[in-house]
Amino acid sequence: FSSVIIGTILIVEILWKNWERKSHIAKKGNGFPDKRHVLLQAAATFWFVTTMLVLQWPLCFFVAVIFYYTVGLILPEQVKQRVIGAIFRFQLFTVWTNPFWKLRFVGKKPKTPPGCVYMSNHLTFADGFITSSMLWPTECKYVATAWVRKIPLAGWMSKKAGDLPIKFVKQPDGTFKVDKEVVGDTMEKAGKYLENGTNIFVFPEGTLSKDGKLKEFKGNAFFNLAMQKETCIVPCAMWGNQTLWFHGEWTPQPGYAEFTMGEPIRVSSSDDLQDVKLKVREAILQLRNSLPLHKATIGQTLSVEDNPLYDDA
Repeated sequence: FSSVIIGTILIVEILWKNWERKSHIAKKGNGFPDKRHVLLQAAATFWFVTTMLVLQWPLCFFVAVIFYYTVGLILPEQVKQRVIGAIFRFQLFTVWTNPFWKLRFVGKKPKTPPGCVYMSNHLTFADGFITSSMLWPTECKYVATAWVRKIPLAGWMSKKAGDLPIKFVKQPDGTFKVDKEVVGDTMEKAGKYLENGTNIFVFPEGTLSKDGKLKEFKGNAFFNLAMQKETCIVPCAMWGNQTLWFHGEWTPQPGYAEFTMGEPIRVSSSDDLQDVKLKVREAILQLRNSLPLHKATIGQTLSVEDNPLYDDA
């Protein structure tokens, strides 16, 4: 058994080095690599399925259920949510031990007060795994589409951890809009989180970016909430994560990504909403453009207006 394990590790390492040498460096001009090396993608998918779906989620679910229906019965709701949130975020174990994903935190993690609203660009299904692992041990309640709660095991843990669901309703013209009947309860809960020092993580674009461009920020709710509670918005940025899980695909693949954080932006109720949104957007853009991987694949510019490959303004 040990020989099989060691042999498997060596084979994986050889395959990874081969992929890194032939594919990782050879990228398209826009930073999105070609979809090659099916064998490695299959191996990465196998790793994800076995560690996440077969081992981690069932184990975490079992521990969370035991806690919730024993010790959790006598604990305040806030404490239960934090404990189950910590159990659920154990998904970062899959990231830390994944031989096919290489993640790097660029720069120093700034000091942030409790009860902040974290915001980042959004490129792939892997973003939740990346942010939770990069922010560890800081725990956030994630704002996510309501369908996440329909995922077996993970959906229950997300609900009990206190994550914030946003429900979208399809319109006659084919577009999707936020269900206003649900968003009221979500915002009320989010406000209580900020008051008691619980962090919130929001992807202000509201959806995945298919081409890497920072899309227009949808809605004002969480900006208004941060201003109302006079807390901090913490800008974050990622790049390369689109190579870990291509948009439109259901399987991950090997890749390298970088993550960084900016200084907290203190906001107040007297601030202008559009000024706050513009300031946060520019901060995220500058953070993303400053990442070494982004410079290598896009260009050296820090101002998006100067970058001919992008039209983010």
